Amino acid sequence: MSVELEAVIGSVSVAAALVDTEGRFLYVNERMAAITAVPLQEHLGRTLREVVPEFADQLDRDIGRVLEAGEPLLKAEYHARTREDPEKIRSFTLDFHPIKEEPESYAGVLIQARDVTKRREAKVESEERARLLELLFEYTLSPLALLDRDFNFVRVNRAYARADDKTPDDFVGRNHFDMYPSDAIDKFREAVATKQAVQVYANPFQYAENPERGVTFWDWHLVPVLDASGEVELLLFSLTDVTDRINAEIERGHAIERVMSNQKFESLAVMAGGIARDLNNMMQIVVGYSDLALQTANLDGAARSMVERINSAAVKASELGNQMLAYARKSTPPMAAIQMHEVVAAAKDRAENVLGACELSIQLPDELVLVYGEATALQNVLVYLVQNAAQSMAKAPGTVEVTAGYDTVSRSMLGEMVIDGGLGEGRRPFVEVRDSGIGIPPQVLSRIFDPFFSTKPNGRGFGLAAVDRIVQMHSGAISVKSKVGHGTVVRVYLNHAEERPSKLVDGESMEDQGWRGDGTVLIVEDEADVTGFEAAFLEKYGFDTLTATGMDSALELFRRNRKTIVAVLLDYSLGTTDGKQVAQALKAIDPSLPVLLCSGFSEDEIAAKAGEIDVEGFIPKPFSGKQLRDAMRTLLES
Repeated sequence: MSVELEAVIGSVSVAAALVDTEGRFLYVNERMAAITAVPLQEHLGRTLREVVPEFADQLDRDIGRVLEAGEPLLKAEYHARTREDPEKIRSFTLDFHPIKEEPESYAGVLIQARDVTKRREAKVESEERARLLELLFEYTLSPLALLDRDFNFVRVNRAYARADDKTPDDFVGRNHFDMYPSDAIDKFREAVATKQAVQVYANPFQYAENPERGVTFWDWHLVPVLDASGEVELLLFSLTDVTDRINAEIERGHAIERVMSNQKFESLAVMAGGIARDLNNMMQIVVGYSDLALQTANLDGAARSMVERINSAAVKASELGNQMLAYARKSTPPMAAIQMHEVVAAAKDRAENVLGACELSIQLPDELVLVYGEATALQNVLVYLVQNAAQSMAKAPGTVEVTAGYDTVSRSMLGEMVIDGGLGEGRRPFVEVRDSGIGIPPQVLSRIFDPFFSTKPNGRGFGLAAVDRIVQMHSGAISVKSKVGHGTVVRVYLNHAEERPSKLVDGESMEDQGWRGDGTVLIVEDEADVTGFEAAFLEKYGFDTLTATGMDSALELFRRNRKTIVAVLLDYSLGTTDGKQVAQALKAIDPSLPVLLCSGFSEDEIAAKAGEIDVEGFIPKPFSGKQLRDAMRTLLES
């Protein structure tokens, strides 16, 4: 080897070695000796396989290729575990230059080597990091999108596409705000202008192509990605669906409102029950004596008209009392299988009393509609709905239409119910009341069943509140469809009864209008005005009467007149005592004695207060003379 070549090899800044055509080392510099970890002088005369066996095969091939082609081979990559560090793969790039000895022959090959292990490791690490980032972007459950500075989609991950039932390819190249127009564009512009991240929380959004999904809520973050010059190149858009959390918070807020509302309404119910009882007791005097006057007094046309108006007003006032009692009712009444046809028939007279100038149309199907419920309570529902419908048509009287039947209730229908007391899906009986009145504004539809709330100038806000209570007790549901100026349709869904019902007794009119009683009726009542009306009507229907104001006088009169007394008309509220105690005392003397209990409370409210009472019948105040006669006849004939 020439001195010049040796000087060149010794002076280069990279590891270098000269090998002959057989692969024997002719010369190496210090840097090459450092790479091979073999002393410099020990290389000379030894073959590549002897010095670096781990690279020998590849070196032989590359040297042969260079000598055959007579052309250099640059940046050939070598990777292997070395004897010095067998746990680690080392990497090198080698340049091969043929050295000519004669024009047609070669003396050997100059090899220059560079240790690129750290560079390769950095590249591998970078590639692995990029692979992991790619996986994270593509497979994370959070929707992610990359947009350019003009808000065009560069790419989106699967979660982003899946959120709108699309594929990632559906987004590429399209503008975000062409696909999803919104005022959020101002926030995007802010991120580009300030080069700062923007965050928005619980942003409401509705998919235009999927409106059935309703309003969704999203937290989103927009992070600018800057290029080498510091300008915004891309925007990373990440979203988190918080719809369930927001809906839960909304529902929790509603639940708190419902609890507070229920507490308020329970207090109102207690107050309403007390007022209703007192009102019914007072109306008993007005209804009773006006009814007595119409049947017994010789009234001329004008006087009769005035008494009829008094009686009509008292009946309407008693309906208000009944509404308050229905709202105040806490206990679930005893239920049985009943026919909706008979409920409607039994409520017809009361419904006609609240129509005003309106007409009533009843259209019932031939099919037997069986419901599981309490007859009187369901009669009240029908009467209150008819009254509400008639009041809505006060300025333009029309027809209140009542229908009944069966309908198949789906889950989606249950979700639209204004009131849902736990009704299940399936075929359910219903009763419907339709009017052509003023309608209900959408913004107040959810409040119409609140007590004291009414959209009508003359409305008192108790009828629909009572309907709500009764339907909830029956585990039913109520749908309301209304349009302002075009009327309202209220449909009450109930539960079907499997067994055939027994005939109704309450509300049936007695066929024999000439029926008369016989014997003595003991009236136990502490209100003298009420006693006078009751005695007058019972005597009109053929009975003799005795009156007592409390337990002591009742027991004394019964013992003295036991042989002639055929029944007892007993008021529940008697000052310091109650009807239950009086009934027990009388039954202790004669267990077969028929007792007809009357009260301004409802029957189930009395049961809730006093438990089971051993009586044969019940009549709620206020009652007319005809109702008293029918109740007494039923009592004695049963």
